[in-house]
Amino acid sequence: MSLDTLWWTSVGQLHAQLQQACGGDERDPPDASKKQIEGQLDFVLNSLSSFRAQSDGSKKLLLNESKVSFKGKKFAIEALLRPATVKLSVLLDLDELQTHILLKRWLKDSGQEALIEGAVPGTQVAFDLDAMLQVQHAERTC
Repeated sequence: MSLDTLWWTSVGQLHAQLQQACGGDERDPPDASKKQIEGQLDFVLNSLSSFRAQSDGSKKLLLNESKVSFKGKKFAIEALLRPATVKLSVLLDLDELQTHILLKRWLKDSGQEALIEGAVPGTQVAFDLDAMLQVQHAERTC
């Protein structure tokens, strides 16, 4: 399985792109916006099936790699988030790499990204389970 199938653009980002592309008097979005939106069409149409269950392959990559590639882009795996990711993956019944993406996006969107940058190795990173459930629900029900 290609790791590309595990990546998705955040529903919030996609929504913002759609609003920007269709805003104002101009009803025809610019070519760059069209390409970004078209690039996510398969995910939007198949969103529920695009989220995967836990897998040994993803867990092995999460625990052993510092970077993985999705759609030609490097994605850093934060070592401090590994324990939280594994635990959250079990609770959400979600692929470990997709859980890591979701957790990093939540930290960034909630303004807590600095917790990772300034943390001492071995520090346990806590997450708000209720917030993570809401984020996962929002992403899965786009």
